[in-house]
Amino acid sequence: MNKKSKNQHPIPQAVLDEFKYLSDVYEGEVEFMGRYKGSDAYCYSFHGEAPEIGYPEIVLYNKGDISSLPEFEVFSAIRDLGY
Repeated sequence: MNKKSKNQHPIPQAVLDEFKYLSDVYEGEVEFMGRYKGSDAYCYSFHGEAPEIGYPEIVLYNKGDISSLPEFEVFSAIRDLGY
């Protein structure tokens, strides 16, 4: 576990690595969103105006396993997690 998000939830290195393609280009940070379907959910929170890059990406992490939500499920997760 490496960095911590705003709410001090430790962010696993595998999750940081998954969002590296964004953090290398855009200013922002990985944010813990909460628990979703038994896994920790994370998103990349842009500082300032977010670029138009398509659907938001949500990464799920559970006991070393990492996966991205399919585009059609992202908005359900955002709603369920209160974002």
